[in-house]
Amino acid sequence: MEAAAAPPSPLISPPGPLLADADDLEVRFLSLEVGAIVEVDPDAFEGRKGSVAEIIGVSQDWTFVDFWLLRKDDWQRFKDPNQGIKRNVSRDAVKQVLREAPDDSLAAEPSRSTASASGVRTSAEKFCQIAVPEGGVICVFWDLEGTHLSPNFADIIQIAAVANLFRDGEWLPIPVDDASAADDGTTDGGRGAKGGEFGRFVRTKGGGRKVFVNDTVASLTGIDTALLEKEGVTLEQALLEFEEWILALRHTYGSASSSPTDDPPPSTKPADPHAAATNKAEPVESTTASPADCSALTYSPSNVLDHDSAEDSALSDTDSDRREVEAEAESGDEGVEAGEGWGDGGPSPSPGLPVWLVAHSGFSYDLPLLFNSIRKAFGDISGPAFVQQRLGVHTVVDSLRFARKLRQKEIAFTDGDSLGLGALYARLVGGDFTDAHNALADSRALAAVMAREPLLSNWRTEKLGLSMKDFLSVRHEMSVRNSHKTNGNGRSSRAR
Repeated sequence: MEAAAAPPSPLISPPGPLLADADDLEVRFLSLEVGAIVEVDPDAFEGRKGSVAEIIGVSQDWTFVDFWLLRKDDWQRFKDPNQGIKRNVSRDAVKQVLREAPDDSLAAEPSRSTASASGVRTSAEKFCQIAVPEGGVICVFWDLEGTHLSPNFADIIQIAAVANLFRDGEWLPIPVDDASAADDGTTDGGRGAKGGEFGRFVRTKGGGRKVFVNDTVASLTGIDTALLEKEGVTLEQALLEFEEWILALRHTYGSASSSPTDDPPPSTKPADPHAAATNKAEPVESTTASPADCSALTYSPSNVLDHDSAEDSALSDTDSDRREVEAEAESGDEGVEAGEGWGDGGPSPSPGLPVWLVAHSGFSYDLPLLFNSIRKAFGDISGPAFVQQRLGVHTVVDSLRFARKLRQKEIAFTDGDSLGLGALYARLVGGDFTDAHNALADSRALAAVMAREPLLSNWRTEKLGLSMKDFLSVRHEMSVRNSHKTNGNGRSSRAR
């Protein structure tokens, strides 16, 4: 029997300026979160000529959405749930997002200085965000292309990244290796490491199973199955090459005195992913925040392996990763001793300038997809373990949330501005960038956008980074808020 009511809605403001149609399909569907206000196609509900509705549920694969219908004049809910609640409506019924879901988890200035009586953080106890360290940071602008708009059901078909140094308030691009960038018959974005850039097409989903690209994804990205067969590498190889590239960046530019114009020292090739650090790793993250406000901002690699089945739900995996990272942080573990977690022979990330991973919609798509793919490739290695221990990365940034934060604080952008990467590029850089939805082109575009105002000056001053622990907590809250228990067809099991 269907429930008579849904959880109370957050306060909904009357209609304001409409959001522009998203230039990016991924951003459009990533905006289908619980609490978002949308316009629904007139044919979606019988007897209606178009409707405004609040999203109260989303299936795990984003195929179906639950709505609570709203009055058009003031966006208040229908009082009778039997008339207002509509279950299992196709996402294709959504014509446009009128107002995105409130970004409650990152809305206010964060603090950990107080704890609730129950020991659980309340809505006033926000996640601790990290400012750019005074000594600088190596920023990796990265992107994944996948076979599905939901990271829960996607396989990686391309991974790419562009690295820049941020020092003394300015971006310093890391040069591309011209020799390796020479025309070798492969498509741009699939040649591996090229100094400050990395790109690989991926032809398998782990265990040697081939990836199949449907016509919709091929049309959107320009990447089809034939291209992957010709130029792609295995998922395992792509992830290990990405690791090698990150470690080379740390080795070459990790010193606070290093410059992109310096001659790079020899790079260190990573060992097998199942081999581990022989020495205790030094903490590599720092912050300008007060320890009283952010008690756990200095992180060192932690043994956060989990053994859940690869077939478990993304929500279960996220919750497991989150609990394990929290347990490690609370235990005060400063690193992994020799023989612990990884065994012998693996590299230990060196101290120096921290590396931050920055992606557009990264919290909703790229990081979850990366974590899922690491599990598929290496079995018992969790995504957070690989990123923290193998890459030495402990801070992540979502540039879409950065732009939303500036809009929320009325620093930049309006409710009518699309914050998709293509729209930001056109507004801040000018014109359209070529090969949109190619991961390398998107990474280059993101690096260019972040170097323009108003993003540049606010990057210097705003607290934008999240620790891995807090990212997993944010992701867990998003998963709980957006997930339904689904049956084999992906439909909500509550519908009968």
